[in-house]
Amino acid sequence: MNLFYTNTFKHLSLSIILLSLLACNPTEKQAFDKTAMITNITEKVILNHYQIFGKSVLQFQQQVQQFQKENTNGNLSNLQTQWIGLYSEWKKCELANFGITKDKNFMYDINFNEPRPKLIENVLIETQTIDKEYIKNLGSAAKGLPALGLLLFEKEEILLEKQNNERILAYIGMLAQDLADQSQQLYSEWKNNYANDFIKNEGNHAINTLANQLLALTDNLANKRIGKLIKQVSNSSKLDTFEKILNQKKFIINNLEVIKETFNGQEGIGFDDYLDFLNAKFTNQSLSSKINQQIDAAQKAVQEADTEDKAQKAQEELKKVLILIKTDMFSALGISVSFTDADGD
Repeated sequence: MNLFYTNTFKHLSLSIILLSLLACNPTEKQAFDKTAMITNITEKVILNHYQIFGKSVLQFQQQVQQFQKENTNGNLSNLQTQWIGLYSEWKKCELANFGITKDKNFMYDINFNEPRPKLIENVLIETQTIDKEYIKNLGSAAKGLPALGLLLFEKEEILLEKQNNERILAYIGMLAQDLADQSQQLYSEWKNNYANDFIKNEGNHAINTLANQLLALTDNLANKRIGKLIKQVSNSSKLDTFEKILNQKKFIINNLEVIKETFNGQEGIGFDDYLDFLNAKFTNQSLSSKINQQIDAAQKAVQEADTEDKAQKAQEELKKVLILIKTDMFSALGISVSFTDADGD
């Protein structure tokens, strides 16, 4: 009798365990951690590049101060090289041109779409003292990276004069100071305030914002920036010195690098993981691997774009990235296009 009850209890216990396992439905997936993804991209991509840019600006400002003391050819050459490095760093910040970066005018004061030579010339011929207040009241088109670049590459002769150059030296000095102030404030406001608000705005809104920023930057490269490169390699004689500097391939490549960093979340959680979680496919491979392959192909094509044909090939590769993000990725994630045009240049 005891054996009977013992066997019966075992069978009942086994049945209860099996029913419990079935009730738990082990095949059911847990929800994708969107907050972890947003946090990772915010910290590892956006804040990281703002911090790097801010440090680079301070180094650039020191070089400007050195040039103000000794306006030699060597110091000017060093300053021009540092400006190119600084502009390259900003290209990795452009994906975050939203929120306070846009609302508080940082993106325009740091890198206005196009330099305005006439406005910059006006500053040079005016007599009002160039100080912090003067720069603050200038329009975005007469300050920031483009204004500094135009002065450094188009006004070499005046910069190297040993007399009558006080105003242009004061101008680049205050522009560098303003850029330093803007970059430090931008990083501080993101790190101490906006980043937390953005991350807490979890769910689809934050993901929609980042996805649309990916799309906007890719669209800008495929439909605007590469067109300028095509124009340059086909007939550079029509462009001035600074235009040629702005159209360098490395700036497009840096934009592509931050697009890839954001898509993959650096070494952490990114859009690639979200697509893999959803088992998103492109023909016979994962959509995430296809997008990564196409970004690599676009980078390679841009790097090799030293003729008009090769530049047009690069544009084709960039447009393939654009289609994959706009059509395939957005469809897989259930995201709607919400940007109207890519800000910045």
